[in-house]
Amino acid sequence: MTGSETPARARAADGARALGRLLLGHLSQFRDARLQDLATGTLREPAGPRWVIPAVNLTLRARQALTRAAYLEPRRELSRARFAIRRRGQAPPVPGGQLSLLCPTRERPGGLAALLRSLDRTAYAGQRVEVLCYADADDPLLPGYRRLFDRASRDFPRLGRCALIVGEPVGVPAAWNELAAAAAGDYLLMANDDQLYVDYAWDLALDDAAARLRESCPDQVLCLYFDAGQYGRDAPDFPIISRAWYEALGYFAPVIFQQWSAEKWIFDIARQAGRLYPVPGVFVEHRHYQDYKAPFDATYQRHRMTREKSFADQALFLQTKRERAQEAATLRRVISRHAAPAQNPPDGFPDGSRDMTGLQEDGGTQGYITQMVRRYFGNLIDAWHYAGRPDVAGECARSPGGRQRAPGGGGVGGDRDHGGPGAVPGQRGGDAGRATADGGAARPGGG
Repeated sequence: MTGSETPARARAADGARALGRLLLGHLSQFRDARLQDLATGTLREPAGPRWVIPAVNLTLRARQALTRAAYLEPRRELSRARFAIRRRGQAPPVPGGQLSLLCPTRERPGGLAALLRSLDRTAYAGQRVEVLCYADADDPLLPGYRRLFDRASRDFPRLGRCALIVGEPVGVPAAWNELAAAAAGDYLLMANDDQLYVDYAWDLALDDAAARLRESCPDQVLCLYFDAGQYGRDAPDFPIISRAWYEALGYFAPVIFQQWSAEKWIFDIARQAGRLYPVPGVFVEHRHYQDYKAPFDATYQRHRMTREKSFADQALFLQTKRERAQEAATLRRVISRHAAPAQNPPDGFPDGSRDMTGLQEDGGTQGYITQMVRRYFGNLIDAWHYAGRPDVAGECARSPGGRQRAPGGGGVGGDRDHGGPGAVPGQRGGDAGRATADGGAARPGGG
C-alpha cells in the first residue's frame, strides 16, 4: 500500500460511513441535528467522495416516486370520486372570490412546475387561482423559470394568471411581501416550491370555511390553514390570510426574521386576535428535505447555516412578544369596528385560536432564553471558523447582548440580513430594487 493510496482509502471509508448514516435518515428516529450537519458537511466538502450525495438522492427520488404512486395519486383520485358522489344530484357549486398563491423560489423550476401541475389538477375553479412567484435576478436557473412561465397558459390551462416577478435577492419574507403587493386575491396563500396540492376541490373547501365564518366574523379578518391531520393540533403550516387581514396590517410576512419564524409570527398574532381557523380535510404535501421527502439540492446547500439561523429567528421571536401583541391589537381594532355580537364558531368548526397552545408563550424563563442565545452564538461562531472566516467569528464573539448579525449571501434561498428587532415587521431590511414581472404586471409598492 502506497502513501497516496492510504488517504484515498480513508476518504472512501469515510464516504461509506457517511452514506450509511444518511441512509438511516429514511427512518424518522434517526433524523436529528447531527444528521443535518452531516448532510451539509458532505455537500460542501470538495475533498470528500463525490458519490455519497448522488447515492442518497437516488434513494430519495425512489421514495418520492413510491409515495406518489402508493399514496398521493390514490388519495387525489379518491378525493375526486368523493367530491362527485357528494355533489351528485346537486347544482354545481358557485366558486367564491379570487385566490392568490405567493411562492418565492430559487433553483427549483422543476419543483415549481410540479406545484403548478398539482394546482391545475386539483382546483375546482382554477381560473380564479393566480400563482405569483418571485425569483432572484442572480438565480442561475432563471432561464428555466422564464421558459416555464412562457408556456404556463398551455401547460396549466385550468389555472388563472401565472406570473414571474424577478428582482434583487431580498430574502423569503420580503419576497412574500413583493408578491402580496402584486396579488389581486381575496385570500393570500403562502406557498413553496416543494408543495403538492393533493385533495380535489381544495378551493371550494376554503370557500366553505370562509362562508361558515362569515356570520361570526363579519369583518372577514381571518387566518386559516389547510389541515388533514398531517401537522398535529399545535403545529399548523402555510398560513392563508384574508384581504381584510392584509389591508389591516399592510404586509404579508414580517421581514425582521430570516425566514423560519415568519409563519409562527402570523399564526401567533392570529391566535391572540382570536382569528385562527383550520380548513379541515385538505391535504397539501410538503416535500421538505428534512423529512427525507426531497433530494438534497442546490437550495438545500444554501442553508449551510440553517440551524444557526433558525436559532436566531427563535431568539428574536421570543424578544418580540410586545410587537406581536401590538399587531394583534391592530387586528382587534379593525374587528371591533364591525361590532358584531360575540359568537362561537359554527358547530363542527374547531376554533384554531384555542387550539394553538403550542404557539403560546411557554413561560420561557430568562435562563431558557439565555441558554438558547448562547447555543446559537456558539454554533454560529464555530460555523464561521469552519467556513474560514475568523474575522466574522471574532465579531460574533465580541458582540454584546447577542445582537450581532452575521453577513450572508442573500436571495430567496436564505442568507439575508432583514433588519433587527426594532424594525417595522413588514418593512424590508434593505432596498430590494425594482422588480419586473413576466406574465403579468405587478402593482407598485411592496413590503
